[in-house]
Amino acid sequence: MKQRILSILLMSASLSSFANTSDDIRLVVSTDTYAQKEQSGSASNENTQQHNVCIEDDKGNESWCVALKHASRNETNSYQGEKPLRQRFYQVVNVDGHGHSPEQVRMLFEKSGHFQTVELDVVVTQFDVPVNDPYFNYQESYFGSSVEYNNGSHVIEAWAAEGEARGPSDIIVLDSSFFDNADIVYASGRSMVTVGDQVRNNTHLPLEESLEFCTGHGLGVAAVIGAIHNNEIGLAGVMPESRVHVARIMDCGLGVLSDTAAALRYFVGESFDGVDPYQGEPGIINMSLGADVGHCPIFMQDAVDVALEAGFTIVAAAGNHSKDAMNSTPGNCEGVITVAAIDEAGELGDFSNFGGTIDVVAEGDFVLTMCQEDDIACFFQGTSFSAPIVAGALGFVKQQTNAGHDTLKLALELTANTQTLGETCADAHCGAGLLNMKGMLDFVRAIGNEETNFIRYTLARADTCEQTWAVDYFGVAGALCGLFDIAIMGDYQIQNGFYRLVSFDKEMAWTPENETLVAELTNGKAQLRDLDADNKDYAFQICPNGVCREDYIALDASAATQSNKPQACP
Repeated sequence: MKQRILSILLMSASLSSFANTSDDIRLVVSTDTYAQKEQSGSASNENTQQHNVCIEDDKGNESWCVALKHASRNETNSYQGEKPLRQRFYQVVNVDGHGHSPEQVRMLFEKSGHFQTVELDVVVTQFDVPVNDPYFNYQESYFGSSVEYNNGSHVIEAWAAEGEARGPSDIIVLDSSFFDNADIVYASGRSMVTVGDQVRNNTHLPLEESLEFCTGHGLGVAAVIGAIHNNEIGLAGVMPESRVHVARIMDCGLGVLSDTAAALRYFVGESFDGVDPYQGEPGIINMSLGADVGHCPIFMQDAVDVALEAGFTIVAAAGNHSKDAMNSTPGNCEGVITVAAIDEAGELGDFSNFGGTIDVVAEGDFVLTMCQEDDIACFFQGTSFSAPIVAGALGFVKQQTNAGHDTLKLALELTANTQTLGETCADAHCGAGLLNMKGMLDFVRAIGNEETNFIRYTLARADTCEQTWAVDYFGVAGALCGLFDIAIMGDYQIQNGFYRLVSFDKEMAWTPENETLVAELTNGKAQLRDLDADNKDYAFQICPNGVCREDYIALDASAATQSNKPQACP
């Protein structure tokens, strides 16, 4: 314990060199917006223009003159030429406070009218509590089945069901202190750190002068995901055959959030001086880091948004402060999958954040992973190591099925296990429950291997001759022509739940006030009568454990209109 406290004190001391103080203030400002997309692919910096602006304080005693970069209107940052991937041009401005507080300076810059947004940069730290004990070996338990282990995430079962890859194998880890290690091969490595006198470059390794503070956190997180299988050293990563790209965004555990946001934009396709372009595909991004901030800053949310739009899925650690995770960023950013930690007994870790922003949980009490340049493995504790278990599972399922972000997130939540979790996970403290990697794979394969989410005439299954025979034999009075097949989610059976089928009048907003309940279905295949696809839209909600999700999922009812009525029907 003393060693851990000493490490925290040393890391806190080094933090003061780039924290926002009245003498040294980092502002993240945005200027003009981008217009149309550029079909050629990623952007260059050749069209960036620069000019100086000066801002005075309220009394005219002090002024700040800064050089602003403005992107010309034909400069965009599109991923593989598909569409614009950001709306604002961000840059970091370093200024002397001249005795003003950081917030006072921020407000003066905001009032100047030269910027769209002005925010204080945020100091972030890694979420880890290292525990080195060679006699604890829990990897088999949390990779195992929940039938045998309270913390089992069904990883080994998913490996056994592995098929031919259909999607990308790319996993991106934004972290610190990446060491080279024989048990993991980095597909690429970058540094996006700009604190102090550091500049962005193509080297992921930590600085020599910072090594005394480095715990191997980045290596550990990356190895949880992608440690090589069957090489007779180290351990097994969650995702076999992965391509792990790493970006150092902290200096051995400490950094600023703007560098994390810049890293997201880099992997989407934005170019940065000194850094070669990302050559992989949109995959899974893991962020085992955070700051105690009660909101997601605009510059961070924008970076998350463009990454999601480009097809990435983002996973973040919930934080280790034993409080509501809504106060930890970037885990509180919209669209991010936020992961809390449980222990071997299935109880919420006594260090783990919790609450309504948690999506799922995974083992985080003692996670075995690589931690040094040799073949030594260490045990780590923290949500930092729960998150990559989930990121690796998402990457594995994406690799096997090529599922998109929405499908992956839905599969993660619907298949999560709650049966082995303890009382500390009550009241939604543990989100949807414990990761179930095999369940995710089965779910995505089930809804992807057959046509689903539609309404059509039941008679449409038969050819014209068979339709005529059925109508003549049973008679129209039997209402065959008014019978419809419903197919939802590949007939996936929801754990202790149901599907809620609703309708809306055409052109009406899909809100609870405008819905009409049609039926509640315990499975995804059913037959219903007297639907009106010409005048109504149909959708469903998913209701696991008896609680319905707010979002509506559309049903394709085009084949159920009068114009598509079976020929044998009058």
